[in-house]
Amino acid sequence: MSKYGGKDLLIKRKITATAWVTLTEYTVGQYVTSGLNTYRCKVAGTTGATGPTGTGTTPITDGTVQWMFVGVTASTTHLTVAGMRSTGMTINNEQVDVTDKGDVPWRQLLAVGIRSMELSASGIFSNADVLADIMVDVTTGAIVTFKIISGRGDFFDGDYLVGSCERNGEYNGAEQYSLTLSSAGAVVYTPAP
Repeated sequence: MSKYGGKDLLIKRKITATAWVTLTEYTVGQYVTSGLNTYRCKVAGTTGATGPTGTGTTPITDGTVQWMFVGVTASTTHLTVAGMRSTGMTINNEQVDVTDKGDVPWRQLLAVGIRSMELSASGIFSNADVLADIMVDVTTGAIVTFKIISGRGDFFDGDYLVGSCERNGEYNGAEQYSLTLSSAGAVVYTPAP
């Protein structure tokens, strides 16, 4: 029997990045790939003749558009919901009681009800881009794909609704958040390798 001293859950939000195009209008929050990198639009506008380049934390100007480096394309299909200090996960299976007199003393159940998964996270947003994406998700009611990874290496992929997002802060302190995710479709479980 193997022992397991579990680690925290990691919640990652899927992003969709399109290939950068010259002389194209982009809006704040759009993701593009240029070369081997992924960028997020910080200031809307029309692109110039060459795509964004660079990997630093300084905004990159391309025409009238300002971009921020997000990561290397192959590793940025999902962005971590940054600054998490605590996370929780619940998987529910509704059941139907089909016990009859012949089944006494044991109850008989059918797992034909609704399955759902709820996640909660709280902490301090350390990435303004992820905060902006989450705020768009919660204010528009968008269904977004998230990947939940455990410290053991197993993970859950699925579509979720950001059911709530609370932001608060105290004088002279960092803004804190808490959010909940509710599954909005099938969740696929992949065991640890």
